[in-house]
Amino acid sequence: MLLNRSLIISCSDSARERLVAFLLLCASVVAVSPIFGGLIFFSGNQISLISIFVIICIFVLRFGRDMPISVPRLLIAASIICFASINGLYWGLNTSIVLIYFLIPFLLSRVIQEGVIRLYTDYLTVAHLILLVGALIGFVYSLNGGAPIFSIENPDGRENGFFLTTFSNTYLMQFIRPSGLYDEPGALSFFTCMTVALRETLRMPRAVSGWLLLLGFITGSLAHLVFVVFYILHILFFRSIRRSVYVIIGFLVIGLTLFSVYDAQAGGLIGFYLDRLSFVDGSLSGDSRSALIANAYNYLGWNVFFWGLDGNCIIRDSLCHQDAYLKYGENPLTLLVHYGIFLSLAYYATLVYMLILTIRNKSLVIFAVLLLLLQRPNVMSYGYAVIIVIYIDHLSRGNKGRHAAAFG
Repeated sequence: MLLNRSLIISCSDSARERLVAFLLLCASVVAVSPIFGGLIFFSGNQISLISIFVIICIFVLRFGRDMPISVPRLLIAASIICFASINGLYWGLNTSIVLIYFLIPFLLSRVIQEGVIRLYTDYLTVAHLILLVGALIGFVYSLNGGAPIFSIENPDGRENGFFLTTFSNTYLMQFIRPSGLYDEPGALSFFTCMTVALRETLRMPRAVSGWLLLLGFITGSLAHLVFVVFYILHILFFRSIRRSVYVIIGFLVIGLTLFSVYDAQAGGLIGFYLDRLSFVDGSLSGDSRSALIANAYNYLGWNVFFWGLDGNCIIRDSLCHQDAYLKYGENPLTLLVHYGIFLSLAYYATLVYMLILTIRNKSLVIFAVLLLLLQRPNVMSYGYAVIIVIYIDHLSRGNKGRHAAAFG
């Protein structure tokens, strides 16, 4: 009888872990995708918050009054809210509401067990392998003259066409940069790299991580290329895992061979990367950030540094880039200009902490993630915040995985 009860409890815990992991997938990947928001009549931020709310309910029912609470995290969250409130006093608006997408995952992540994180990473792996294979098929389809079957409108107003098995809003030469189910190819690359980073800290097989990174080249993202370089360098510092190095190099050779088949058509993917890495008029051809950084820097002054550019932009972000201001997004200065230092403190504190983790663990993978966050500063954005906070939290638990001693 006791054995049966233990078995039931064990099965119940297993089902609960799988449900929480699936809800985390919904709160991150599904929430960020513009596809699901249009299908189920909820916006992306609503999908993320509803999924997290259900997770909280599950934990409350599971632990009751014994719910583990991290007092240091509560104090950090309270400090962040206090600083953010200063911004609200200046603008006379409830600007601190934007912190909800960061603070809830930040407080919740400490309660999430290792088993749930592992399941979540498994789900991320399967989902992105499917998306990347679909991206490759859609890429080949477009190379052979395939046109979008239908299109949707991204939240930023750009058209996102569906090419047989993948979406894309970027048409270059005669081929596309696939984005899977995301709004842009950079997002597909970012989540793929974050999945690999999670797999690394959980000591999951590198062969699968290698396939994820190899297939991720189909996005045409320079940030993806940088991440792969640091990932391979990180592995090369380990003397006891030569086989993993051979596997990744083998994947790269096979991938380059396959992509070379299409090199004669539209310049090919390899030609595209080489073109993006070439210098034109003294600047990198594929550099899409320098102009944004310059715009952000030009807006910076003491007033903007402390309070942000425009309080209305903080509350209604989409209005900010339509007419009134030049684009200044997707760079390390974005949140400082957009929110001011008091409201963007969570982002810059995260960067500092990531740098500390990089030095402490001597890890090039963590450093590569830090570079991703400089290029895509979405620590306070719904969906993105979930996977970023879970990754950083797992590192901070002292489980260094294969990140430790990367330099020998």
